[in-house]
Amino acid sequence: MRRIVWAISLFAVLVIGGSLGMLRYLTYAMDTVQNETLTLIELETIENGTYRGHYVNQRFSVTVDVTVHEGALQKVTLVRDVRFKDETVAAILFERMQRDNRHDVDVVSGATLTSIAYQKAIENALKGAE
Repeated sequence: MRRIVWAISLFAVLVIGGSLGMLRYLTYAMDTVQNETLTLIELETIENGTYRGHYVNQRFSVTVDVTVHEGALQKVTLVRDVRFKDETVAAILFERMQRDNRHDVDVVSGATLTSIAYQKAIENALKGAE
């Protein structure tokens, strides 16, 4: 009987501990991403070329290549995506950026933090091109 109680207690501790650890992992860095601010970058001042940018913040870390041609945002390529990705988020966001020719567009609904991570990586790439 004691073995059963001990086994159930151990199992409960492992399940609760694992759940708390996973919750901590999933929510870690959310506040810092949410509080990021974007800097407007005039694409007309950027020389033609492809520039690499990184944003590093736990599971929201991302690397992009940004191609600028004649003052226009031509292409954004994901080199390294966020940990939990949805390909449609990047497609929607990058299409908005190309359409509006700027990186500080409205975020994708339901993917605010991922959108911000992409925007910061693109901003960092463009800042490196200045």
